Amino acid sequence: MDYVRCLNGLLSLLKGQRKALNNELRKLQKGKLMISSNGKRLSFFDIGDPYSRIHPKGIGRDQDKVYQLARRAYVTEQIERINTNITLLEKTISGSFSLEAKAILEAMPKHFSILEDRRIIQPSQKDTAVWPNPVRDPEVYPKKALLKLENMTPQEWAALPYRENTKNLERKIHRANKGFYTRSKSEVLITGEYDRREIYYHYDEVIEIDGKWISPDVIGLRFDGWLIYQEHLGLQDELYSSDTIRKLILYQKAGIVLGKNLFLTFDDANGAINMELIRASIDTMFFPSFIPAS
Repeated sequence: MDYVRCLNGLLSLLKGQRKALNNELRKLQKGKLMISSNGKRLSFFDIGDPYSRIHPKGIGRDQDKVYQLARRAYVTEQIERINTNITLLEKTISGSFSLEAKAILEAMPKHFSILEDRRIIQPSQKDTAVWPNPVRDPEVYPKKALLKLENMTPQEWAALPYRENTKNLERKIHRANKGFYTRSKSEVLITGEYDRREIYYHYDEVIEIDGKWISPDVIGLRFDGWLIYQEHLGLQDELYSSDTIRKLILYQKAGIVLGKNLFLTFDDANGAINMELIRASIDTMFFPSFIPAS
């Protein structure tokens, strides 16, 4: 998984959302809404041109126009905020170093090129057989102090009842390996990778952060006791993009940070899924070559 790719993915989402909003803005009623009150009733005016600012034109009887202008103000504010976020992301990306293997190898001294790239890139402990296994080594999987789950095995954690997201239940039609149903074929493939790697996980669990309820696509239990969160981004329409940005802000408040204990995977522009990249992302997050002490 590449941190810069994640940022570019978010940048693409924001630009797509901005384009859709600008298209809508061009179709909305021209003008600017002003609402005033005399203490007893509200009055609505269109002050969209210099003359109407001096001699406001009342539009209270035209509720459709009132809400068109209100929507125009809302969309304009959205676009301003998106532009600010795009500028911040572009500055972050421009100052970031790619974590792609090719970029790292190119930055290394030239004489390293005589060595096999594959053996340099692959972590020395990439083979999952050398890691603690939840069945074979239950005493070290996980460290209970990190999970704060006293006297509980990983199997018991995975079997805990949890609140599952009930939004769009009619779309849960794809049967996964363990018998539950997902909303997309991509999620069947992704949870299948967790099963193959013997990673315990909860699918579509609802969690509370800052008084709001959200549902990561997958919450996985790493062998050292860390909970790792995955979001798979599919459709990139305005509503979906807004929901993704909202989730990332909430995650940050809870200490769930991209590259540390949160990672994103994507469908491409045609809705196709790149399983090779997703497998690499899962391996990077759940079987890293180095895990910090905290």
